[in-house]
Amino acid sequence: LQRKSQEYWMFEYMRRVKEMNPQEVAYESVVLGCVDPKRFQYAIYIHELGLEHRYLSESGELRIGQTLWLKVASIYPRHGLLTLTLASRSSGMAKM
Repeated sequence: LQRKSQEYWMFEYMRRVKEMNPQEVAYESVVLGCVDPKRFQYAIYIHELGLEHRYLSESGELRIGQTLWLKVASIYPRHGLLTLTLASRSSGMAKM
């Protein structure tokens, strides 16, 4: 129950940041490992948020330890859904 609550508030925070910023908000992430090689699905860690999540690579195979800049494509905190996509620039939340 506590994990679900923490996930909800993290996603809600990300939703609000996205909603309040007309510019793209990019998050620096590192690839932790491959979850499903056939789908190019990876476990990633977003440094600024302390969030581990899954990411479907748009650019094919990724290396463990590779740094990516990701943005929120869609987010639904109540359903626990977060979709990330590659950001067009590499500027984190601290540089908005």
